[in-house]
Amino acid sequence: MTQLNKSKFESTLKVRPDDIDMNQHVHSSKYIDYVLSARYDHMERCYKMPIT
Repeated sequence: MTQLNKSKFESTLKVRPDDIDMNQHVHSSKYIDYVLSARYDHMERCYKMPIT
């Protein structure tokens, strides 16, 4: 059985008050924006490949 090497990457993002609804939830479309933002940050910082 082969074992996969796993890496953990972290990016810090600020959540704006207008990203959260009255039930204190972030809408799924806004969450996708967070994921994409973290991806862009990661590619630029770790691989020196800015996505612009």
